[in-house]
Amino acid sequence: MTTTTSPALLGRGSSILSCMETQTKTLSVRIRDKHATLLRQLAFAVNQVWNAANAESAEFSRIPIPGDGWINGGTSAFDL
Repeated sequence: MTTTTSPALLGRGSSILSCMETQTKTLSVRIRDKHATLLRQLAFAVNQVWNAANAESAEFSRIPIPGDGWINGGTSAFDL
């Protein structure tokens, strides 16, 4: 038997999502040693892209002020 709660019965400020339970499933996978070299190369490539994106966003979000240094330009995560 399944019970459901309508949004009207939840009360003010509540949402249907707050009543739902979150389930997380973790899968365990063994990687064979023959794939280790390829995975290291792929991890290095991903790390390079991640570092480049962080450097670009840091450069975009800071504004140089002569004599004072740098200030945050007020950029949000959406802007970046």
